[in-house]
Amino acid sequence: MVVDVDRAGDILQLINLKARFNLDLVLLKAADAIVVAEQLAAANIPVVMDAMRNLPESFDSLHNSLDNAGKLSKAGVKVILATPGDAHGIYGLRYAAGNAVANGMDYNQAMASITANVADIFHLDAGRIATGKPADMVLWSGDPFEYSSAIQTMWINGEVQNMQSRQDELRDRYIQKSTMPQAYTQ
Repeated sequence: MVVDVDRAGDILQLINLKARFNLDLVLLKAADAIVVAEQLAAANIPVVMDAMRNLPESFDSLHNSLDNAGKLSKAGVKVILATPGDAHGIYGLRYAAGNAVANGMDYNQAMASITANVADIFHLDAGRIATGKPADMVLWSGDPFEYSSAIQTMWINGEVQNMQSRQDELRDRYIQKSTMPQAYTQ
């Protein structure tokens, strides 16, 4: 069960519900999670959060901060980093993870928060590189959390993917490669 919650009091009530009914519980957003981080870690309740959520939207989220992901991770809470909205903004997830690192989250924990933690929390047979598992991987030109890094190779289910996009094909189709000045090639 995934519950959208911010207030520490509500989180404590959810911890009690988990214990009472043996729920498989995941918290979403959880601005006040840092206030009750020890209890969350002891109850083994993970948090899905936006690492870039740093301003309070209401009195329920006064503890929003850029360092929340790092603090929760250091307290032993399993963290998943997510971006708000739909999947169109997913490309920004690696930047959010990089910002979490810049604000105190361990690099390996940040990488796990977008790979292995997701698989563990949602009971998926994925998120890790292992012999015999289908490889869904990306090879980057540098640190994947760095803005200037680019994808060099991608494997989905163990197969190398063509990195040529439709935009690349259109660009190549309409670029005229001539030694003549442009006025003579139109």
